[in-house]
Amino acid sequence: MLLRITVFGTAVQLVLAHALTGLGLPGVALAPALAMAVQCAGLMVPLRRTRPQEEGTPASGVRAR
Repeated sequence: MLLRITVFGTAVQLVLAHALTGLGLPGVALAPALAMAVQCAGLMVPLRRTRPQEEGTPASGVRAR
């Protein structure tokens, strides 16, 4: 899953860098930031589908004594 999101984000970054070259260096520097935003948004979709943790149990699944 992470590999697919990373490859997609890289493709988005390359397309954005090419499209934003008209803005000069700021446009090319904006491309990685926008691609990272796309990657983070893409990662949120599978994370929302996971089962929520029950109240009182730590996220790691290890119970405190």
